[in-house]
Amino acid sequence: MEDYIEKAKLEEKNIFQQYINKSKLFYATTMCWITVTAITVLFGPLLLSQPFPLEVEYPFDVNKQPLKTIIYLHHAMAVYQVRVQVCGNIFVALLL
Repeated sequence: MEDYIEKAKLEEKNIFQQYINKSKLFYATTMCWITVTAITVLFGPLLLSQPFPLEVEYPFDVNKQPLKTIIYLHHAMAVYQVRVQVCGNIFVALLL
């Protein structure tokens, strides 16, 4: 992709810039909403009756420490990975 941009003519570069100018607000807004959603999911257990960010049933008691903290951190890492993956895909779409 970098090689193509370096070899592109001025007219082609202008077309790329028009596309970026047209769609950057959409991509930025989408990435912001995904981030807000991930943060909301992470802090959801503070306001909801569920003990963890993700709805999961375990075959053992999860109300004892430090197990509850470990599971919560595991859920937080899963939510973070989903957010990074989706935002990464959106960023690649912007680069295309």
